[in-house]
Amino acid sequence: MTLLDTFLDMLGDLEPVFPQHRTYRIAVRQAVGTLGTLDRHTISRIIWGIGRNQESWSSDYRLFSRSPWNPSDLFQPILARTTAHSHPQHIAIAMDDTRLHKTGRNIKTASYTRDPLSPPFHINLIFGLRFLQASALLPLYREGASAARGVPVRFTEVPVVKKPGKKASEEDHRRYQEQVRENNLSHHAVAMLRDLRAAYDAAGAADKILIAVGDGSFCNRTVLSVNVPQTHWLVRCRKDAVLCQPAFLLTTDLLSPANILIQMYFDRWEIEINHRDEKDLLGVGEAQVRSTQSVPRQPAFVVAAYSTLLLAALSRFGPGRTDVYLPLPKWRRKARRPSLLDLVAIFRKEMVENPHRVESFGIKTSAKTLLTTAAA
Repeated sequence: MTLLDTFLDMLGDLEPVFPQHRTYRIAVRQAVGTLGTLDRHTISRIIWGIGRNQESWSSDYRLFSRSPWNPSDLFQPILARTTAHSHPQHIAIAMDDTRLHKTGRNIKTASYTRDPLSPPFHINLIFGLRFLQASALLPLYREGASAARGVPVRFTEVPVVKKPGKKASEEDHRRYQEQVRENNLSHHAVAMLRDLRAAYDAAGAADKILIAVGDGSFCNRTVLSVNVPQTHWLVRCRKDAVLCQPAFLLTTDLLSPANILIQMYFDRWEIEINHRDEKDLLGVGEAQVRSTQSVPRQPAFVVAAYSTLLLAALSRFGPGRTDVYLPLPKWRRKARRPSLLDLVAIFRKEMVENPHRVESFGIKTSAKTLLTTAAA
């Protein structure tokens, strides 16, 4: 069985998420096209990349703007598969927010926020969307010669509350302050953690302790004072925190061994790799959509396809980097695990070599199609 076969089989678990079989077929086409398309990942490029540029494109856009499905449901099969590779007694989840740069002025939830890549001596602004992501941290080093792997299990938009203008009344400013307190990132993180706890319980992992790992932005009273059964926080201490003793990590878990918790925080770096893969290689946020439902759902759909590919490769080839992948360059011969580029290279190669495998979903692909899409 090829990587493409395993990927399509895992996508079969998502059919109940969509209201019709026809809608599911469109979703499979979008998922395959997202991973197979070169250059920019707009919906029009994806349609071209799967050989449907001479057919109606409206159904592909309506998949995100009108079809009734919940983005969180896309991750339930993914979340269930991560439990098999987690710690025997723990499930580590990394949480972090990320910004998607946008240029369209008709996107209601887009706003100016601080650019996290700004230099310390000059704060820059970025116009775009804010999302909160949760990634399951799989300790694959327990299974062989490999590093940990982060697999996204949630990708939810958390819009910034827009500040009223200069002519707004005092009541508008008061209401704005209340909305800021009720809709900040910490409250969204707590709500997501409760949702993940319920999802893992439904997946048969109710006996495992859920550890949410975050950076300094989650080190506050709102987060650390929440009491969720079988759930704890592990966060980096903020620089401006006033404590009686030196501390770098704070946790509500007082029973788990310190070495396990520290290793979980080291593994947290995987969510940063997820952000890089999603935005630089898969073009999350590049789709030119502006409808109320499309704006949060299309990026979440791409992230779900990314997670499915990671798990398909883990199931097909194992955690380490074997000879099945293309040879590495001379300056990178010591890599212990495959990168997303390694997986996408095999995926695209199998799309060209096995066109019959995707023809049943209406995908018409070839090497010429992929190259002309990149050159268009």
